[in-house]
Amino acid sequence: VIGDEVFYIEVERGTQDKIRQKAESYQRFFFETKKPFTVLFLVKDEKALKAGSVILEHFTQHYKIQILSDFVTNLSNTLSNT
Repeated sequence: VIGDEVFYIEVERGTQDKIRQKAESYQRFFFETKKPFTVLFLVKDEKALKAGSVILEHFTQHYKIQILSDFVTNLSNTLSNT
């Protein structure tokens, strides 16, 4: 939780089928709770990023996807500049 926003981070090392399954689970969770959130899927490489992006196009804007190493690098740079 950051401020009033809820974030979930999923590190995916497997197949994109897991991304679909998890997005569907989060979608069910939202329909049950009505509490907004954002899910960030972190994947291992460009291939997984492209495949996961195609899957997430069919879901709401609450889902983001990025390569894990890029996320870590960007986070490290942000933290070192503060």
